[in-house]
Amino acid sequence: IERRPYVADAISSGADFAVSVSQLRYAKVPAFRSIVYGLSAKFKKREQLGIAASLKKLSRQVLPAGSWAAWKTAVAKHGPEMLVAIGHVEQRLNAIDALEIGDEHLRSTNVTSSHIRKSDGAVPVDVLLGCGTLYAENELGNFVRHFSRHGAGLIVATIASMLTVEAQLCVDAITQAFDEARASGVEGDSDGHNTVGFAVLRAKQTLLAAGSGLGLALTGAGASEWEF
Repeated sequence: IERRPYVADAISSGADFAVSVSQLRYAKVPAFRSIVYGLSAKFKKREQLGIAASLKKLSRQVLPAGSWAAWKTAVAKHGPEMLVAIGHVEQRLNAIDALEIGDEHLRSTNVTSSHIRKSDGAVPVDVLLGCGTLYAENELGNFVRHFSRHGAGLIVATIASMLTVEAQLCVDAITQAFDEARASGVEGDSDGHNTVGFAVLRAKQTLLAAGSGLGLALTGAGASEWEF
């Protein structure tokens, strides 16, 4: 797990590749009062319901977004502390990646702060799952970079293809790891294992133990030292 703090000018400065200096205290993961999520139109109904059920482990208010327009509306209205996009990634003009939810595509270069947070809202945790949301053939098309640039604090992403049938297992592993880290409290804090980075590591271990290769494809970028 890379220890990289959120840097506002990371894209231009290259600071997003710098290893952060250890600190005595890190920011806290915000309470997940609301979660906004969007899914590809390729998901079957039972798969959609399974993913929603997994997200409800972390928040009572889990809000579906059937399009990117609905996503922006939900972000503006609720200021969610977690965003989850699980879609199909494909290349468009000039090798710029586009992420699809609800059969609507968003080019990575069209991501704005209104997709990420309210102007006065919390810095959210983002989960971007798809066919390699971390890397793109054209670096300008990297979704993680653009989400980070516009206000995401930590992004959990994939570096390989993922089938819809695997998505629920992946989301369930992430939410379970986050829920356990949140519940560990002082005990987890004393050994430094209640950070987002360790939670992502536990999710990867859970996936590998279940025989899923997604454990090797899941990664975290950003402020991985946030504490629960």
